[in-house]
Amino acid sequence: FNMNYYGIVHRDLHINSGNANIGGYAYRNLFINSDSIVTTSNFICAKDLNVESANKFTFSGKVQGNATVKSKQIEFKNEEDGKSIDCKIVGDFNYTSKNEIEVSKDIVAGNSSFTKYASNPLKGVGSFLISLLTTLIYVSVAYWIIKKFMPNFFNKLSNVSTKNMLINLAIGLGILILVPLACILLLITGVGSALGVVLALLYVVVLLIATPIFAILITEYIKNMTKTAINSFALLIIVTVILQLLFKIPFVGSILSFLATLTAIGNTCVLALKEK
Repeated sequence: FNMNYYGIVHRDLHINSGNANIGGYAYRNLFINSDSIVTTSNFICAKDLNVESANKFTFSGKVQGNATVKSKQIEFKNEEDGKSIDCKIVGDFNYTSKNEIEVSKDIVAGNSSFTKYASNPLKGVGSFLISLLTTLIYVSVAYWIIKKFMPNFFNKLSNVSTKNMLINLAIGLGILILVPLACILLLITGVGSALGVVLALLYVVVLLIATPIFAILITEYIKNMTKTAINSFALLIIVTVILQLLFKIPFVGSILSFLATLTAIGNTCVLALKEK
């Protein structure tokens, strides 16, 4: 979320984003829930500022009411390029943080109150479970739509192998690079601009269905390799859960997710060409 120097909000403002950079004037209360929050020196909140949750909060500007802040790290910035800048809380400052900070009366005119920050380990688990449930519903719906309207899709996956998966991965990488370039060239040159828009929309659709397609692909791969008697849909649910757990592994999960997307893109395009 970015609110520039000239931004004006006449009512209460609620912000929920990954990062928030805020300038301008808020005539009423401000509520923020972001990972990283930075307010600029021209930022003015006419009433109360509430940081509901953050990892880092860097404050400059002016709050004319009270400030209630819950953030692991809190920093006041009253100087920039060797010059003093506005950094003022007119009312009380109630904060929850990992460490107590020394608050000058030049910055906080009212009273300051500190509470030790205590992380909630269940918060991350809850977010993951919600995300997992959403993905399971998404994959399930995609599975039944494909099964009902494209029954031959599963027959075409009957010969899926490690070699095919690697070929799909290479094709997916090529498509990931070439299709956006083709769309840009078509739109810039004006030759076939309509085709460029259609191609871009198809590209987005393929990206959106990448998760269920890859889960189905892995499910069919396991069935072919192990000859398991487990119901296809039940196995798909198990595979989806395992994949989502793997994708949550720091750094490695991001790489696996990227490779899965490429493989799904390649597989979708190969099957589409076979259909022709």
